[in-house]
Amino acid sequence: MKSSLARSGIIVLPCGAGKTLVGVAAACTVKKSCLVICTSSVSVQQWQAEFLKWSTVLKKKVATWTAHAKDVLDPECGIVITTYSMLAVADDRRSDTAKKVVALLTAREWGLMVLDEVHVTPATIFKNALGKFKAHLKLGLTGALRRPEKYKD
Repeated sequence: MKSSLARSGIIVLPCGAGKTLVGVAAACTVKKSCLVICTSSVSVQQWQAEFLKWSTVLKKKVATWTAHAKDVLDPECGIVITTYSMLAVADDRRSDTAKKVVALLTAREWGLMVLDEVHVTPATIFKNALGKFKAHLKLGLTGALRRPEKYKD
């Protein structure tokens, strides 16, 4: 009998229950490149700290890309953590450097894409994030199973 492997899913846990740790554990289990998309630059920094705390990944292999902190993205970087808003900006509004970063992120095939706080992400941005990037596995993390009305299209 052939075993089946889930390619995507959503994990729902209440605040403080360890969603970030679940994401870090998933990335460590997959042992492939990981793109983490968050709602804010504060969340990006928290994710980076958690990867460094709970895994053996080297700091130079964890890059962050936000409006306030733009690490140089090495094509060999194992983990990239950014925000939905950094990916949602229209190309004609991006700097040349930002265009190169997005091209690097979209050209790469990711082992795992983690969508943090997926319940608050507007549907169009969520759709663009999923459609723009190639990933073998997609994992959504949320504290609420239902999207609030104000975030629905």
